[in-house]
Amino acid sequence: MADTKLKLLRVLDILRQTDADHPLTTAQIADQLNRYDLSAERKAINRDIQVLKQAGYDIRLCPDNKRGYYLASHSFETWELKVLIDAIVSAKFLTEADSRAIAAKLMAQDSQANAQLLARVTPVNTHIKQDNPQIKETIGALLTAIRQQRKVQFQYQSTNSEMKKELRKGGYCYRINPYALTWKDEHYYLICNLDKYDNLGYYRLDRIVNLTILDEPVKDAVALLGKNPRHRIDDYIATAIYCHTGKKINLRLLCQYGMEDEICDYFGSDHFHNKRPDGFECHIRVMHSQGLIYWLMQHGSKVKVLAPEAVKNELLDCLQATLDQYRDDTKKQRVRVMTRPNKQDEV
Repeated sequence: MADTKLKLLRVLDILRQTDADHPLTTAQIADQLNRYDLSAERKAINRDIQVLKQAGYDIRLCPDNKRGYYLASHSFETWELKVLIDAIVSAKFLTEADSRAIAAKLMAQDSQANAQLLARVTPVNTHIKQDNPQIKETIGALLTAIRQQRKVQFQYQSTNSEMKKELRKGGYCYRINPYALTWKDEHYYLICNLDKYDNLGYYRLDRIVNLTILDEPVKDAVALLGKNPRHRIDDYIATAIYCHTGKKINLRLLCQYGMEDEICDYFGSDHFHNKRPDGFECHIRVMHSQGLIYWLMQHGSKVKVLAPEAVKNELLDCLQATLDQYRDDTKKQRVRVMTRPNKQDEV
């Protein structure tokens, strides 16, 4: 009886490697069962297939029944697996070994032929990867804490001028109320509340070390954020640029034509939009933060801040500081050019 049940499971595993273009006959299934030290006649395999079909598996016989059976519906379509695998491979917070292992598990969800195709069309060594293998333990521990609604404590690290990791604030231990995890701007973040404050904050998971789940309940999200805290957290994530936080503002921009895709890609299409002769004006609800200034600076003359004045002034200060940084070098370069002897003088 045990062999009969095991054989049924092995038949299912074998059929998971099939698709409409790569079916298997009962004789071929029997050959593969032999690899597991299981034997079965064709009639027994046919009975197993009928049992699996009754259990809801979409197993079909080819129109030309000499070609055999195949599993018509897999858990994921091939294009869905491709998207998931690309996301895993490009995730900077995962080590190369973890990325390969997860990608292999995803490929195993499709037929053998499609798994080989996915492996062939997915480069895996083209992204900068973390060397921190503890990230998966950190994710697991935070999910446990969120599920149990318990506070956590950890230390936070950054890279110093010697390009080495060091603990921030002399090894200070952060007591945190964890609420959510999000992947944004190529990094994984914890969305939480630092225990001594009453607002939300971001912490990068790859910088968290010495994480401990505390035997203390988290602050109630409704008490901290108000009604519908899930919506408040979603809005917080959506309005924080480059995961820098600040006061929410109504930002008015004048953008050159040609910036439409960039605006929609980063802020979505649900905002006020008005065409003008000198460009298009848009109103966006965002946080006034360093991240917003970074975003504005990278687009230079293509985007102009109309309001509020505080953002405009901060942007001008940053641009002036950048210009000043190069102005002395430019003057020195001009002096060198002016004092350089010409070739006639050298002769």
